[in-house]
Amino acid sequence: MKYVVQYKVRENTTAEAMQAGFAVYERWQPTKGIEYLQHVARVDGSGGFIVVETDDPSLIALDTATYSPYVSSEVIPVVDMEQFARTSNQAADLRASARQTR
Repeated sequence: MKYVVQYKVRENTTAEAMQAGFAVYERWQPTKGIEYLQHVARVDGSGGFIVVETDDPSLIALDTATYSPYVSSEVIPVVDMEQFARTSNQAADLRASARQTR
């Protein structure tokens, strides 16, 4: 399953804390069992987004816990747009068939 991890720099984070966070990032290695598809930062420097794929979401918890002193994280399950469109069409068909049987 795919997830988007949105992270934001914690309020009142000092420059020293940010440097510590970047030092952790430099030493960090990708967690086995997670495929990191994309990592982008906000241009305003307030956070970023990571797209990952894993069958074990507890592995994401390890990564978010690693950076929790520096950033707050939200993990959002997502699907590819093509899959979402197919699912949405199936749901619409079901609703339409339910209206016809009334």
